[in-house]
Amino acid sequence: MGQPNALKILIPTEIAQMYGYFSLQAILIFYLINALSYSDAKAYLFAGHFIALAYLTPVIGGWIADRFLGNRIAVLLGGMILCMGYALLFFGQPTLLIGLSLIIIGNGLFKSNIASFIGEFYHRHDARRESGFTLVYAGANIGSLLAIFSIGYIQKLFGWKMCFAIPSFVLLFGVLLFLWGFHYFNDKGLPPNNQKITFLTVLKNAPITFLWFSVVLTIIYYSIKLSIGNYFIYIFALFFLAMIVKLFWKSEINVRRHLLALMILFLIATYYKAMFFETYLVVNVFTDRLVDRIIWGYEVPATVFLSLGSLFTILLGPLFAYLWQSNKIILSSSFKFTLSILLVGIAMQMLAIWLIIETDSLLPTTSIILFRLIFAISELFILPIGLSVFTEYAPKHAVGLMIGGWYITAALGGKLAGMLANIAEIPKSSMSFYDLKIIYHHAFQQYALLNFILFIIFLMFVPIINTLLRRE
Repeated sequence: MGQPNALKILIPTEIAQMYGYFSLQAILIFYLINALSYSDAKAYLFAGHFIALAYLTPVIGGWIADRFLGNRIAVLLGGMILCMGYALLFFGQPTLLIGLSLIIIGNGLFKSNIASFIGEFYHRHDARRESGFTLVYAGANIGSLLAIFSIGYIQKLFGWKMCFAIPSFVLLFGVLLFLWGFHYFNDKGLPPNNQKITFLTVLKNAPITFLWFSVVLTIIYYSIKLSIGNYFIYIFALFFLAMIVKLFWKSEINVRRHLLALMILFLIATYYKAMFFETYLVVNVFTDRLVDRIIWGYEVPATVFLSLGSLFTILLGPLFAYLWQSNKIILSSSFKFTLSILLVGIAMQMLAIWLIIETDSLLPTTSIILFRLIFAISELFILPIGLSVFTEYAPKHAVGLMIGGWYITAALGGKLAGMLANIAEIPKSSMSFYDLKIIYHHAFQQYALLNFILFIIFLMFVPIINTLLRRE
């Protein structure tokens, strides 16, 4: 399809990062509840804080890359820090917080900058852009698929420690591959004004780098320990908003129009991310408790069903990439965003109906498979499209900042997911099978209704967004 050769390196590098992060995201809720004896409410809150912080730091990571490091060095440093973070989780609860803190910092440097880096290989209004990002998203889901599918078996066969050791080795491989692939990048991803900043020059400035790193690490560590991540979410969101306002007033009219449109898309994406993370919290635990996971006489871990979303994304991603690039189906990016909300509502409503039908037994395996299929389709309507839109319409000197802002939607969505998850909270005291079904039916019905209402509201904004993003 004529895509840039650099994707041969950047997709596998993204796969390594996705493997590490989604291994942790899939297993963290079970680790907290089963290994550390957290209550449902405490585990949901802790996981929500971690998700929020992990997606907040890309704002700073993008800003640092835009002004100092460039995308290459930012991705490289982020990968190394992630590798160390997963390694520390191997030692259990004593190093849990420090390990998670390093993962949050590494994610901040890596996540926004690899997306910005990919965007550099396409020119403005490049017909390959949405198709390319869809391929990247589908390819990156190989990492999440392998992670989510394998992590349950790894835990069952080798224990909790190996759930963290293996991702560390995968990240190490990704870092080495990225270093080897520098010759594919030509002049892309260099620091501002093509400064001669290399990994060695970063090491030469180790004292000041270490000082800043220690300050950031301390702040994040105590924000997790004291559960004050909420304040950082609001601080980062306000910081990003202030940067956007400053950028808005300094820009000419077309850039202003684009920024306004991107802010509306931020709102839609924030809610979608909340529903996305709900599949790792409520739906993941629901699958463990109320879905028949016996296949051919063998009990399949709940995380394996979580991996179906990635599998469907991998299988369907090339098809959607072909459809977007061939223009066989012409939909505006804003309308694709809105359709994703409708699809999520349909998926949630389906589970609610199934809980009414199956009143006296576990839900069949088919129910969760269909749920994951519909949700995977919804992802392809918004997540890769969002990265494509933001790299295309962001001001050239602020792409990293805007992609960091894209991940703020995930931070806010993670916080919102933790709050919405309380609708499906199961008390620690033992409950009957029937009571569990009532609670989950109520939760999924509420999620579905909320999605249908917001779909109608967001649909009204589609013409406005399209007008703001019309080409000069």
